[in-house]
Amino acid sequence: MRNNPIIFILVFSAIILAIDAYAYRGVRKLTTKYSRTIRRIVWFLFWIVPTVLISGLILFSALPINPSNFLRYFHLISGTFILFYVPKIVFIFVNLLDDLILLIRKLYFRVKDGDREEGPKGEHISRGQFLTRVGVVIAAVPFFSLAYGIKWGRFNYTVRRHSLSFSNLPGSFDGLRIVQISDFHIGSFIDHPEEVE
Repeated sequence: MRNNPIIFILVFSAIILAIDAYAYRGVRKLTTKYSRTIRRIVWFLFWIVPTVLISGLILFSALPINPSNFLRYFHLISGTFILFYVPKIVFIFVNLLDDLILLIRKLYFRVKDGDREEGPKGEHISRGQFLTRVGVVIAAVPFFSLAYGIKWGRFNYTVRRHSLSFSNLPGSFDGLRIVQISDFHIGSFIDHPEEVE
């Protein structure tokens, strides 16, 4: 796939669209009670991310990019993918759980699609809607964690200073400083040299 970017783009796009198609099934469960206008807005906002991501990937592979800008574009595409698709995969697992429960109920208990579990007085909510709402909350955790890490956490460096003393250390080593630098994510430094300083 490295030598043929078209195959990579097709496979990657198919994976993105499969994730989004299944995730959107869950989103539709949440928007069934809303007006048609709101559902259209949700549809547009949902599908704009994969559209921009796939378009960016096509442009990234088709246009000649100056090597000095390569990392900037690569981090933009990969950061967008991780930011939106890790939470979507979490959301998908919760919806998959709901689909498995529904399948088991249909196979073993012959429950009709319209059957609803009744709860105490108040708003009645189906198991699917409940699990979908739980999925949104659970998926929000990695989304906000990743957003924080991409925007601010990458510059949250820690400097630790340790003074060591050894009884058998030769006097020529007195006052010697040793610096160890580790876990620098080089992509964080693009356009931010002051952070390294």
